[in-house]
Amino acid sequence: MTVRSRIGISILVTITLPITVLGGYRIEQIADDSLVNRDPTISAGGIVAWSSYNANEPGNPRSEIFVYVNGNRRSLTAGAMEPESMNTHPRAGAGSLVWVGTFRKIEGDLTWVMKDPRPSPEGPEELDATYLARCEHDGAGGSIGKQWFVGPGTNPAQDAVETVITNLSRPRRHPSGDTEICLWRGGEIKRLTQDMRNDIGPSAWGNLVAWQKARGWPFGWEIMVWDNGTRLQLTTNYYYDLTPRVQGRRIVWYGWDGHDYEIYLHDRDRDMTLQITSNGYDDVSPVVWGDMIAWEGYAGLDADIYLWDGSEKRRLSKNPYEDSEPSLWNGSVVWQGFDGNDFEIFMYCDGRVMQLTTNAYDDVSPKIRDGIVCWVGYYDNFDGEIFVWDQTNMVMLTDNDYEDRNVETAGGRLVWEASDGERSLIMLAIPESGQAAVRSE
Repeated sequence: MTVRSRIGISILVTITLPITVLGGYRIEQIADDSLVNRDPTISAGGIVAWSSYNANEPGNPRSEIFVYVNGNRRSLTAGAMEPESMNTHPRAGAGSLVWVGTFRKIEGDLTWVMKDPRPSPEGPEELDATYLARCEHDGAGGSIGKQWFVGPGTNPAQDAVETVITNLSRPRRHPSGDTEICLWRGGEIKRLTQDMRNDIGPSAWGNLVAWQKARGWPFGWEIMVWDNGTRLQLTTNYYYDLTPRVQGRRIVWYGWDGHDYEIYLHDRDRDMTLQITSNGYDDVSPVVWGDMIAWEGYAGLDADIYLWDGSEKRRLSKNPYEDSEPSLWNGSVVWQGFDGNDFEIFMYCDGRVMQLTTNAYDDVSPKIRDGIVCWVGYYDNFDGEIFVWDQTNMVMLTDNDYEDRNVETAGGRLVWEASDGERSLIMLAIPESGQAAVRSE
């Protein structure tokens, strides 16, 4: 395979990499194949996790978080959560596993009383979290809106008074919700949130967890933090703050500033928040590693990849095509970029940009971690296959007639989801030598 490289994003260098099909890795199917399995995640410390549910259960099936550690698989949430709970979107990092759990009731002390921004005399009032809006069928082809007011304040008492709203023809958007953030570090499951607002999108690194919490209609989301028991609300505004990512003691996210989306960084050790970008276009999808942040910036009609090295910003791609989905590790950035014909994988390392793939099919969703780059390639232009580059060899890990997707890597191992149309499985690839790459946790 030919790899083209740009030094200083202008000088082309050609590198030739060998491709080994299905070589160098032992691949195992680690999930219960009678269940629907999805959202795999992996930690360099040895945690592999995913979400599963039984599609044959009547009604809304309960979903569980499964973990695979030291060759053993078990349900982490079975018997430990409410009978009707849903557990989805697990994320692993530095010995921690976080996910979104759906709870039907609130028990015990309520937490997370949100700080409110200064009221605006010109803007609308925020709908309080104490309003639970539901839309139910009236039996005659229509619907009846029901609203439960459960007391004053952001975190109310549990006594509910039902009020029927007769003119509600469709579900209302509302701030109340039952999705909460859960944390596991090898012992008991800890529920980090317990209130009337939806909490989603968690990211964790050790004892530092961040996520987004819903404000009341018509406003957006705030960034929340749990730092080894200390609760923090990083943002307090009328706008949308989204997709926090945690690495080490740093948290990044993108938020609306009243004109467009910008990139923000919070350093927990310094207890300081910085606005990394300030311009007239959208900056989104940030990732962080050490002192560096990478993201997508829409300076034109298409996205380009940007990097902040702790002191200055640089633009890694500059072309008339789309560059997106950055992944960052130890000073290196990978992303997918359109080359005029299809999507290819690009990498920034040591001051130069390399094009890792050059072919006639799409290569997408790259990840980099612990010296490994992996992605999904549509090798036969029909279904996705998993590819990996270990800085020396390009390996095609799968070659089959079903979809392989959502690949992640850490500690030299890889995990992904495989679907043959009837089953959804979780695959784990381990180097045949048994030696993982240098761990970054």
